[in-house]
Amino acid sequence: MSRAATPEERLLHPGIPAEALQRAIAAAVEVAAANEDSEEEMTDAQQSSDEGEEEEVEDAAASAEPADGAGGDSIGGRNPALRAAAAAVAAAAAAAVAAAAAGAEGESARCWNKDMVSLAATAQMHMQAGKLDRAINEYSDMLGRSSMAGGAALGDNNAGGGARARHAALLLGRSAANAAFSQQLRSIPAAQSESRALYAPDPTQLAALALKDAEAAAAMQPDSPEPLLHKGVALALLERYEAAEAAYHAGLALQLTHGALRAQLQGLQAGLAEGRARGDDGGGSRALSGGDAGGEATVARQPGRQLQLTDDTECVLCMKLLFEPVTTPCGHTFCKPCFSRAMDHANKCPNCRTVLHAGRELAVTITLKNVLERSFPEEYEQRRQEERAAVAAAAEPAGDAPLPVFVMSLLLPGECMALNIFEPRYRLMVRRCMEGNRRLGMATVNRQHELFEVATEAEIVECQPLPDGRFYIEIAGRRRFRPAETWELDGYRVARPEYLADEPPAEGSEEAAALASEAAAVEALADTWVERLRSLSQTRRGVAELLTRAGDKPAAASSSPEALSFWVANLICPVLDVEAALKQRFLGTRDTLERLLAERQVLAQLNASASPQGCTLM
Repeated sequence: MSRAATPEERLLHPGIPAEALQRAIAAAVEVAAANEDSEEEMTDAQQSSDEGEEEEVEDAAASAEPADGAGGDSIGGRNPALRAAAAAVAAAAAAAVAAAAAGAEGESARCWNKDMVSLAATAQMHMQAGKLDRAINEYSDMLGRSSMAGGAALGDNNAGGGARARHAALLLGRSAANAAFSQQLRSIPAAQSESRALYAPDPTQLAALALKDAEAAAAMQPDSPEPLLHKGVALALLERYEAAEAAYHAGLALQLTHGALRAQLQGLQAGLAEGRARGDDGGGSRALSGGDAGGEATVARQPGRQLQLTDDTECVLCMKLLFEPVTTPCGHTFCKPCFSRAMDHANKCPNCRTVLHAGRELAVTITLKNVLERSFPEEYEQRRQEERAAVAAAAEPAGDAPLPVFVMSLLLPGECMALNIFEPRYRLMVRRCMEGNRRLGMATVNRQHELFEVATEAEIVECQPLPDGRFYIEIAGRRRFRPAETWELDGYRVARPEYLADEPPAEGSEEAAALASEAAAVEALADTWVERLRSLSQTRRGVAELLTRAGDKPAAASSSPEALSFWVANLICPVLDVEAALKQRFLGTRDTLERLLAERQVLAQLNASASPQGCTLM
């Protein structure tokens, strides 16, 4: 006698007969046991190459507990109810596939045999266990079999209705698995990922695959709200929040009482409202601009004529005519001063909450500015006067925009470095940086996974996407900064920088004369060292790489001792066994003369030696 389904099983598998569910789970257990036996017979080398990376991702993801504030203020990142709703969507999709498999066994053995029922149940078990990459593989396997066995029927609504429904259920299952995997990778704390490399797909690519499957299922079932639910989830992960909201509304139009759709829509709208309110209040655009939120939108342009300002000509932050308009990579336009103030508090678009690593200084949209100046000459001049008054009245300068941080090693200003970006969180970060100002921070952490007190801002000077999703990038160090505040966003660190510079001596003082004299002496020694390295680079490849990493000599070396000191540091640090410690010392000191004195001593020893010793690149 078969047992009845438990309340937990009925909750996770609504509408599935207990007997069918029992058969599916039993078949899945048999398949899992067979898979475990086959895995035990693999050689150690095969396990290392085929399963090592997969297990690492699963262990890291399964044990990941997002820290407070993990994910920044991304929608759902700190909303337990929304995360629970997203998990329910994934569970419902897996249950739908299991129901289709269990009910189809007698209906069409040609398309859905016992193996397919077992695969469906196994995929559902993987989803519940958090082994999402395995669930994706199971769904892909079933979709391949379904396409080959019932592909002809899929295009025939009359003959292949059942096959179409099952194929759509599989697509939704894989869409849910891809979406859940994308969210899972984003939720892994940065400290955990930094302890060992994480090999996994790009979260953005996973979300794009989830969207593709959801759209394919929607085309097969245009009257069902389920594909629209999965489409909205995928669009939200892609930060296309307006499109996600539209998908949820379209789904509710088909079924107004759909609980998951209502929960996702409410969570999305709450997250957007919270982010917009925080962007307005935090940026303080209205207060600094002297604007009134309830001010009149109708302004006088000429006597006897009223000109109606439309939403397209107003800034959503200050509710006034756009002044020096800037357009974000996501397509929204704001006043340049308003956008700068908003970016001081959150690196997200104040309108759609898309993550922006664009910095505070976006280029003014010239065409739109010219149109506004010609159409609203008096109002635009008034806005110019208001901004000048606001800047003059500001007691302190505005802060600096948040900076994403790549945690690997220290980088000196002027130093060049090539990187192979393969980890999911850093692929996402690089993509966002390339859409923005191409700037990121390079830092290292201590044993407590705390950032070193000084890091370096780097610029991506070359970025080459590779076919497998990796990025080959070349970066150059620009400025030093102190991470005044740090948090996590989608698995990587973000810091609010306080930029540092050496404290120059007073002009005409003895300290200034001593600094100039020391800089000239160090420059002469460095030129000698460079000539020696160039002669060695003809036969030793490591020396040529050292010169490439050091970069060109600063054009203003004679007038900027600080820039000269870091160029020299890039020449000598890689050839010493204490490279990391010396870099920390050079980055931390704010006395140019102290740095030059240390470099002069090292250069004298290197030039006097018979051959460079301890060179890590040779």
